Amino acid sequence: MTEEDWEARAIAAEEECSRLRLKVRELESELDVLACADDGYEPLRIHGLAKTLAPEPYGVIEGACGGANCLAVALLSASSFVVSGADGSVRWFEDGVEKSRQTVSSPAIALRKRPKSDEIFASTMDGSTYVLAESSPSVRHKDHEKLAVDCDWSPDGRLMASAARDKSVALYANGVKERTFVLPNSPECVRFVDDRTLVVAARQEPFLRYVDVETMKETRCSLNASAWDAHVSFDVLNAAVRGDYIAVATSTHRHIVYKVRQNKHVRVLTGHASDEYANTRIAWLGGGGGNDDDSLVSSSAATDPSLYQWDFSSGKLLTKVERAHGQGGVRNLDALSGGGEIINRLLATTSFDKTVKLWHLGTTTTG
Repeated sequence: MTEEDWEARAIAAEEECSRLRLKVRELESELDVLACADDGYEPLRIHGLAKTLAPEPYGVIEGACGGANCLAVALLSASSFVVSGADGSVRWFEDGVEKSRQTVSSPAIALRKRPKSDEIFASTMDGSTYVLAESSPSVRHKDHEKLAVDCDWSPDGRLMASAARDKSVALYANGVKERTFVLPNSPECVRFVDDRTLVVAARQEPFLRYVDVETMKETRCSLNASAWDAHVSFDVLNAAVRGDYIAVATSTHRHIVYKVRQNKHVRVLTGHASDEYANTRIAWLGGGGGNDDDSLVSSSAATDPSLYQWDFSSGKLLTKVERAHGQGGVRNLDALSGGGEIINRLLATTSFDKTVKLWHLGTTTTG
C-alpha cells in the first residue's frame, strides 16, 4: 500500500470513530431520559388535597343503646345507621330516632353492611353470626365455638365470611354455609378484596393470607417491608379495602397501606397512640381508588378519645379530632360507601360513652 492509501485509511478510521462517539452520546442521552421516566421512584406528592374531618359531628345520638355501652356501628345512609349494644340489642336509627330493634343471642361486636343492600352481617361474643334486616326475621348461624371477632361481605354481596377465637373462618354463599377452615393462630380480621379472594389476618403471623375461596388456595404476603423477613413486628387488628389498596390498623403506633397482594409499604401512618388494650379501627374516606383526595381515619389507644386522619397522597397526619368521644377510646367506626357524591365522605363512630356520632368531611387545607 502506498503512503497515500495509509493516509486515506487513517482519515476514514478517524471519521468512523467520530461517528461512533456521537452515536454513544446519543444513546447515553436516551438512556438518561428512560432512567428518569422509569426509575422506580414515586413522583412528588402534594399534602393536603384531601378534605379534613369537620371538628364537630353533625349528629350526636346519646344513649343510642339505652343504658348499655355501644359496641359497633354501620352506616346505611347520611341519616341512618345500625348500632349494637352490650345488652345484645341491634337497633336501627333514622334521623336520630330509633325505628326498630332486634335482640341477638350475645352482644354483636362487628357489623358489616351488605353492598347495595341494607342487610347487616353481625358477629357476636358467643360465636354466633346473624344476617339482620330491619323488616325481616334474623337468620342465625352457629358455626364458631368462641367469640366471633369479625365478618365481611364480598363486593357483589354473594359471599360472607366470619372469623372467631376458636381459630376458624366460616364461608357462606348466598346465605348457606359452604365450608370452614382452621388456622394455627387466632384470626383477628377478614376482608374480601374481590368477589372470590378473602384476606385473613391472624395474630402472631408476619403475613396476610390471600385465600381463593373457590379453590381454597392461599397466597401469603409478608407484612414486613422485606418479603424474607419472618419477624412478627405487630398484629393486624383491623383492615379496610379501597380499590387496589388495603390499609391495616396494627397493634403498634403505625398503620400501613399496601397494594393488594404485595408487601411494599405504600404508606406508613404514624402520630397516634397505642396500648395493649387498643381496639383500633380504620376506614377510607374521600374520592376512592387511591386518588389524591383520599384519606384514612382511625381510632387510637383504648384510653384515647381522639380520631386521627391521614392524607393518603402524602402519608402525613392531616388532622386530629380531640376528644371525639367523652369516655375512653373510640370503640368502633364505619365510613359510608355507596354511590353519588357522598361515597366514603361520611363517618360514624361509637364509644363507651354510649353515644353514636356522625361526621362529614369539611375543608381542604393544602400545605
